[in-house]
Amino acid sequence: MASSAGEADISGFWTVKRTAAFLGRRRSQGKRPPPLLVFTDPDRTADPLALARSLPRGAGLVYRAFGAPDRLETARALAIVARRRGLVLLVGADAELAARAGASGVHLPERLSGRAWRLRRPGWIITAAAHTPRAARRSGIDAFVLSAVFPSASPSAGP
Repeated sequence: MASSAGEADISGFWTVKRTAAFLGRRRSQGKRPPPLLVFTDPDRTADPLALARSLPRGAGLVYRAFGAPDRLETARALAIVARRRGLVLLVGADAELAARAGASGVHLPERLSGRAWRLRRPGWIITAAAHTPRAARRSGIDAFVLSAVFPSASPSAGP
């Protein structure tokens, strides 16, 4: 299929575009998610506070602590930076940490449901990873991060 002017002719582009259009029509159940999400990773993000300070106003930062011993202190410091800079702080896979730190919400892996947290925290932004079309149909989620769209060597990407 030929691409329109200004669109890359990439294998799979049209499937991604149709999926994004479908998901964009879905009604958000919480707050509006940020237009840009940046993910931290303890192995790849040496200083999440410096990263947060460098993001543009309105961006979202997903703090993924993965059990770090200083996760509460870091999450609270990130929440302060986020409020001062007009950012949206989400905590990855740890809704209790998000609540304790004063984050705007949570980002969930595909295996976790957002329904219970939607009921407990109706004002939260809840995003989730989606690796399959079935996962993207879950309720209680404001936005999905589609992964992997293109071939990836990441262990979580799957085939």
